[in-house]
Amino acid sequence: MDAVFKRYCQIADVVAETFGPRCEAVVHDLSQPENSVVYVANGNVTGRAVGQSFDHLVRQVLMNKDFKEDRAVNYMFETPD
Repeated sequence: MDAVFKRYCQIADVVAETFGPRCEAVVHDLSQPENSVVYVANGNVTGRAVGQSFDHLVRQVLMNKDFKEDRAVNYMFETPD
């Protein structure tokens, strides 16, 4: 994993720890869309895992009118269960 992503993984851990076990933080490498997920903190929330694609991210976040300045924050996602 690239050193840049390792720094973001540490931030993801802090976010997840700050907001608790129902908060998932995911780090994506958007240069690899087929397996963009490089790190997941609290992956038990949605079942997301390293190596998955960013399909959900594109549909619900990147194409959202609220996506600004190359980031998306505080968006909600509900799983069927």
